Amino acid sequence: MLKGYKPCHQLKILSNEHLSDVSFVLKTLRGETGNKRCKTAIPARKLILSISSPVFLKMFHGEMEESSDSIELPDCEHDGLLEMLRYIYTDQANLTSDNVIQVLYLANKYVLNTLAEKCMEYLVNNLETLDAFFILKTAKMYGQKDLEEKCWEVIDNNTEEVLKSKEFTTIERSLLK
Repeated sequence: MLKGYKPCHQLKILSNEHLSDVSFVLKTLRGETGNKRCKTAIPARKLILSISSPVFLKMFHGEMEESSDSIELPDCEHDGLLEMLRYIYTDQANLTSDNVIQVLYLANKYVLNTLAEKCMEYLVNNLETLDAFFILKTAKMYGQKDLEEKCWEVIDNNTEEVLKSKEFTTIERSLLK
């Protein structure tokens, strides 16, 4: 977090392309049917990113320094990246059921351990019956035993409802065993 700056100033820095020295370019779907591809750029500051993440430090100041000021992130969603950046700039993230998995993915990718912990805490506290198998898969992927146990508890207590969920039809055989 930027010490000495009020959150409103930090957000102004985050969203201001004139104060940025790098942009993250994302492919997004737009249009009424969501089928038109376009690119969205989110500006940022290399210094702030580098202070917050060892991955960004290596990316911008390491041996394999990124030479472009425009970095494409094909594995990233707009809302997830924006919340990760909000956290880096303000030490706050607005986690929702729609963005928490993407934010967790980015927190792990860029080694933002406290943000990953906040995501896990959110998932534990907001686990819903119909999401239990989806969240269980995520918990196993990231080795989160507490979240995994919580998922199994929800599955055990709501077996009939969970078995009717869309996620149950897509779980891997190994998870089912």
